[in-house]
Amino acid sequence: MYNFSSKEISDEQDELLSRVGLGFQITPKEFPIVEMIQAAELACQQIESLNHEIVEERERAQKIRHVVMDHVLENHKKKIKSNISKKEMKMLLDLKRDEDIIITAADRGKAISIESTESYRGKLIAELMQLIVLELQNMLKLCYVNCTENWSRL
Repeated sequence: MYNFSSKEISDEQDELLSRVGLGFQITPKEFPIVEMIQAAELACQQIESLNHEIVEERERAQKIRHVVMDHVLENHKKKIKSNISKKEMKMLLDLKRDEDIIITAADRGKAISIESTESYRGKLIAELMQLIVLELQNMLKLCYVNCTENWSRL
């Protein structure tokens, strides 16, 4: 992890960010019933629409629906154990809510970069300006080519 901001990151926060990374997903507090049923139904509808004339495919989609519903009914009341502690959750939320820093992926590798919001925005604006300049240069080249072609015809 690279800290380019003036904000001090504790050893615990450093270790947590290094361990969980940027793509970390916190387990939901409750069983995702609606999401599970929606995803299964969408998949079943796609199976049926691709092969709507084949009876086996409709039966296959129905089997998937039944398996998903059995799974939901069996597991919807189970308590889901969190994949991080309450202390770790608080640390992540504190970092997320801190408006003075931006946490992003480093340019190379799987490292994490922490930058001041002001510095990050400055780099973003510089990059956008560079893209605008390149686009303007391309437009001027096209104008020049078009103008020279039109003059040569006269």
